[in-house]
Amino acid sequence: MRFYFCLFLMVFSSCALAQKGVFKYKDWEIVCDNTLTCRAVGYNNKQQENDISLLLIRHAGKNQSFSGYIKLNYDEPEAIPISLSINNQSLGDLSWIADEYYYELSLQQTEKIIQALKGDNNTVSFNSNDKKRVLSDAGFNAVMLKMDEQQGRIGTTGAVINTGNQDESKVYSANKPPVIYKARVPNPEQNQNITFEEAIALFPELKQRYLHEVNLEPEVLESNCTAFEELTGEENDYTIFRDEFPSPRLIKLDDNYQLLEVLCDFTPRESNFAYWLIPNAIEPIDSNIKLITKMGDIYLDGTINAKPCVDLGRGGDGCMNVADWIWDGKQFSLEAKTEFSGQEFAGGAWFLPVFVSEVKTAER
Repeated sequence: MRFYFCLFLMVFSSCALAQKGVFKYKDWEIVCDNTLTCRAVGYNNKQQENDISLLLIRHAGKNQSFSGYIKLNYDEPEAIPISLSINNQSLGDLSWIADEYYYELSLQQTEKIIQALKGDNNTVSFNSNDKKRVLSDAGFNAVMLKMDEQQGRIGTTGAVINTGNQDESKVYSANKPPVIYKARVPNPEQNQNITFEEAIALFPELKQRYLHEVNLEPEVLESNCTAFEELTGEENDYTIFRDEFPSPRLIKLDDNYQLLEVLCDFTPRESNFAYWLIPNAIEPIDSNIKLITKMGDIYLDGTINAKPCVDLGRGGDGCMNVADWIWDGKQFSLEAKTEFSGQEFAGGAWFLPVFVSEVKTAER
C-alpha cells in the first residue's frame, strides 16, 4: 500500500517529503506527530488575501471525529461575529475562544465543511458584517488522503477519501509519547563567560565545527554559523553592534558535563546560538563533544529552546519550526518539535506539533 501511495504522492511532491510528517499541496498542508495525531490546515485561495485559516485535528484510533478551528489574520486579535455558509446557506455562528484568539466550530459545522471541501464546486465561506472569506479546496483531497494513510483509515468507513466498507477495528492506535526524565541542574545557574580563544583551547575543533557542522534537527533555515567575525574581532558590517555580542559561555550541568553556548548568527533584529555538550575533562576528546543545535534561542534550567526565525515581510517575523531539548543527565533529549504554519499571519496562524513527549522530573 505504501508503494502505491508514494506513486500517488509523486504527482504532488516527493515521497521523501511525505514520509517526514509534513506534507503540503496547493492551499493545504498536514502535519502528523509521533502519536499519530494529525492536523490539517487550509487557507484562502490564491486569488484572495491570505486572511483566514482552518485547522482540522483528528486523533489516531477508531471512531475519532474531527475538531475544527478558524483563525483570522489580524495585527491585534479581536472577537467579531463570524458565521459559516456553504453554498450561501447559513450554518450558524462560530464560537469565540478568547484565551486562544480563535474560533471553534461545532461537530456538525466541521463535518459539513469536510463534505463540502471534498466535493466539487462547493463554496465554503466565513462571513462578517463587512467581508466574505472563501476557504480554498485546492489540495484538500490530497492532504486528507495523506491523513487517512497515516492513520490507517484507507478503505474504512471512517476514511475521508477512498472510503470503504471495512470497519475501523484495525486502524492504527495512538502511539504513546516517549517519557523523558528531566535531570536536576545547578540552581542558581553556574556559568562563566569565556573568550572565543579560550573556547578553542577547550575544544580545538570548535572553529571547523562552528563553521561547517550540520544541525541534528532537519529542515532548519541555516546549517552553519555566520558570526565568526563578531566573535574574533574582525571588522564587518555589524561592527557597530559589537558591544552587544554575548561572549561564549560555559554552563555547568553536573559534575560530569558542561554546556558550551556560542553566538551563531546575528542581525540587528534576531540572533541565535550554537550549543555543544562537553564532557568535563582537561582535554575532552572531540568525538565526545556533541552538537545539540545551531538554532538555539535560549538555555534555561536544563532546557534548550531552538527557534529559527526570519523576517517574513507582510506578517512580520515568523518561525519555521520550534524545538525544545531537555537535559536527562546523559544527553539533551528532544522534548518537542513544532512546525510553524501560516507565516503571513500577524503573530502566526498555527503551531503544529511534529514531536511530543511526556516530561517527568528524575529522582535524585
